[in-house]
Amino acid sequence: MNTSESLDFVLGQLDEDAADRWRLERDSDPDLAHRLDRLGHSIRSLLDHEDEAFEPPPGLARRTLEFVANESREARPGVLEFRPRLFRLRLEDLAVAATIFLASLLALAPAILKGRERWGRAACQNNLQKVGMRLHQYAAIKDAYPFVSTDEEVPHVGTIICRLNDAGFPIDPKDLLCPCSGSNCGTAQCVPSLSKVAETMKVSPEEGCRMIGANDYAFNVGNYESASLHADPTAKAGPLRAIASHAIPIISDRPAFNSGQVLEGNSPNHGGQGQNVLFADGHSSWHNSRRVTPADNDLFLNNDNRPAYGVSPEDAVLMPAIFRVLAR
Repeated sequence: MNTSESLDFVLGQLDEDAADRWRLERDSDPDLAHRLDRLGHSIRSLLDHEDEAFEPPPGLARRTLEFVANESREARPGVLEFRPRLFRLRLEDLAVAATIFLASLLALAPAILKGRERWGRAACQNNLQKVGMRLHQYAAIKDAYPFVSTDEEVPHVGTIICRLNDAGFPIDPKDLLCPCSGSNCGTAQCVPSLSKVAETMKVSPEEGCRMIGANDYAFNVGNYESASLHADPTAKAGPLRAIASHAIPIISDRPAFNSGQVLEGNSPNHGGQGQNVLFADGHSSWHNSRRVTPADNDLFLNNDNRPAYGVSPEDAVLMPAIFRVLAR
C-alpha cells in the first residue's frame, strides 16, 4: 500500500475492488488502521474549518520577500569576490625564498662560466685558424713564413701581418682579437701596409706601434737554421721554413708582457688558464702550460730563456706584435 492510495482511500476515491482490498488490510493491521484514522481526522479537520478565517503570522509577507532577496544576492557572485586573496609575507618567508634563489644561482654559475669559457676558446681557435690560413698561403708561395729581420727599418713582430697584406693575403682586423681577452688595444680599420707603418714610425713611433699593436696573438719569429747557435756563433737567423710539422707552433694567444719583457704564466687572453696554439701542419689545440713540445721548453721564450729568435730549428719562439725582434 502506498501513500497516494491511502489518501484516495480516506477520500473515497478508489474503485470498489481497491477499496475492499484496503478495508481488509485495515481490519487485519491495527497500525495501518490507526494511521488511516489519523489521516482521516486531519482531512476532516481541514474540511470542517474551511469557513474559519486563518490569520498568518504578522510580517510573514515582508520576511518572505526579504529572505528571497538575500538568497538571490548570495547566489550571484559580485565583482569583488573574484579578487585573489592577498597573503602578507613575513620577513622569514622572504629570507627563505631569497636563500633558495641564491642557492640555485650558485649551483648554475659554474656550468654557465664553464660554458662561456668553452665558447670563448672555440671562438679564439676559429680566429687563429683564419689567420693561420693566410700564413699557410703565404708560406706555400714563399716557401717560408713571414720573417722580420733585426736589420729592417721597422723590426717589430706586428709587421708580419703587414707582409701578409702586402703579399695579397689580407686579414680582417677583427680576427686579430681574441674574443675572451677583453682587449683594450682597439680594432684597426684595416691592416696597414709595411711602407705606411714605416712612414708613421718616423713621425710618431707611438702611433706606428699602435697601428701594428691591435693584436691579441703571438707569432713565430724564426730561428737559427744551424743545428745550434751555440755550436756556430756566426749563424744567421732566418724564417721558419714551410714544413707541415705537428710540433712547430706558428701562432698562439699572446703572453703577458711589460716593457719588452715576457712575464710568467699563461696567456692573459683566457685568464691565465692556458693558450690556444696553431701548428705548422694546420691543427690547433689547447695547452695548459707554455711547454707545448718536448723539444721546446717555453712557447714564448727561446731555450736561452729570452724573447728572441729560437737558438735551434726545434726552438720555436712566439712573440707579441708590439715586440721588436732580438737577435740573441
